Amino acid sequence: MTRIAFSIAIAALASTAMGAQASERLAPSFRTIDSGLHTIQLNPRAPLPGEIMVNVNFSIPFMSDERDPVKMATAQAEFRKKLYELVQRECVGLLETIADECRVVSMNVQSNTQPQMLMTTMSANAQYRIIPKMKS
Repeated sequence: MTRIAFSIAIAALASTAMGAQASERLAPSFRTIDSGLHTIQLNPRAPLPGEIMVNVNFSIPFMSDERDPVKMATAQAEFRKKLYELVQRECVGLLETIADECRVVSMNVQSNTQPQMLMTTMSANAQYRIIPKMKS
């Protein structure tokens, strides 16, 4: 069994799902508080007041009769691209339903290949920071 894990920060992906004005309201990468006596660095992934975190898991199984490692790696790269597209579309879905603003803050992509079954499962976990829609 081969296991490949990728951790990716996707700042550019987030900018396609929202405008510059929205991105200014979302939390910056690093935040500090200076109390005069101490400077405290806050967790950059922690939501600001009014923001919430949303975690979504994706999984795409695929069969291949290809045993050549180079060709299998090429197929996995194509399926990773499909996962990236799913992650991006999820932000669009959040904006259409529950969010006024949305940004991908982290993503983890893995592939699990079982050569004896000629099967690979590509999976991703994405974390979004959203500002919920206000009730009217």
